[in-house]
Amino acid sequence: MGAHTTNRAGLPVMAIAILAMALAAGLPAAAHHFGHHSDSKGEHVPEGKFVWFNAILRVSGVPKDQPLTLCVTNQVINWSEGTRLQTIHVSDAIVAFKPWETYAHTFYGLGHWDTSAPNAQAARDTFMSGMVVPRASAPSGKARNVTWAARFSTSTPGVTVHWAWGKASYKKFSDDNNALGLAVADIVTGTGRHRTVDEAGTPVAFKADVADDDDDDGYASGYGYGYRHDDDDDCGDDDDDPDYVGDRSDTIVAPADVTTTCAGGGGIS
Repeated sequence: MGAHTTNRAGLPVMAIAILAMALAAGLPAAAHHFGHHSDSKGEHVPEGKFVWFNAILRVSGVPKDQPLTLCVTNQVINWSEGTRLQTIHVSDAIVAFKPWETYAHTFYGLGHWDTSAPNAQAARDTFMSGMVVPRASAPSGKARNVTWAARFSTSTPGVTVHWAWGKASYKKFSDDNNALGLAVADIVTGTGRHRTVDEAGTPVAFKADVADDDDDDGYASGYGYGYRHDDDDDCGDDDDDPDYVGDRSDTIVAPADVTTTCAGGGGIS
């Protein structure tokens, strides 16, 4: 279910200077959120045993009549609890937009996500990457500065990625990513009052196992500089509808590096 490591570190100091240096060095830098969600009264005990981290993207600069392959690498979820910096490494992803493709689909193999979709889907929410972890290994209600950082690369110049992420809790889940029945694009069924939408990133096969959980922790995605401040954060939604992907972070705009190889070493085709 992915590597999880814990390191000793103090809380961020001189955050703006650190982010500026990271950008100057061309490294993935994460936007931080300095608030947290904490059930200090202990009245709410989460039901979920597993946490589904999931990210979506939209891509601009995709040619209408030519394929484009986007590599998503160096994906790391970081957060602080007390004096500890904790990390989850998320699997790499390859997202390809092809003019001859008729529908969006994904497959997990060889340690990475491999997604293919029609070129027109690039302008809509598309599944990017995901990772499930046991709740004990996920950020708690006392977590600070929870971020997801990633690097994007492609062989096509002028490509920009708009992406965001969320997390949702589940009572049951699978460690077989190909058994999740993932919605790679939004799945719309019915009309009018009977219209339902399974958002991109929804593990459709496990919708019945979503936990009645409060997971609005005000997280922020990141590649670049930015802060999210939720002054009116009520630590949850008033909506009683199940949330299969979690509240999305702010959208981060990231330029894709132009290269002929993914950062992990594989070629871009």
